[in-house]
Amino acid sequence: MVAPVKNYSSGFKEWASLFSETLFVFLQVYADESGTHATAPVTSVCGFIESPEKWETFRPKWKKVLDDFGADHFHFREFSSKDICSKPNGPYPNWSHSKRRAFLYRLALTASLVGVPIGGASNTQKRLKE
Repeated sequence: MVAPVKNYSSGFKEWASLFSETLFVFLQVYADESGTHATAPVTSVCGFIESPEKWETFRPKWKKVLDDFGADHFHFREFSSKDICSKPNGPYPNWSHSKRRAFLYRLALTASLVGVPIGGASNTQKRLKE
């Protein structure tokens, strides 16, 4: 059994007393949207859900992969653009196909170490017509 957290605010204690369970779980979600522009046929939101403690152990691992490859950040939209990846001043300057593949593979392995993947999609154009 998990020991109860001490020093709750009185408002939270009052709210929590409404439930018969004695254990509360606090989770964080990191997610990103795609396809929210006006002409996109599908809108999606995907990410990972995990405890704040697990995210704290994940962040340095993700940062290490970025540092190992000399990348400031990762955003798949940029990464998938061959124009951006071929620019000397872009986020992935003149990376070879093998370096791009190795980077994406390492990021995927690192992401698999944390959280439960979540996501959803909606056919935006169809719903707007309805």
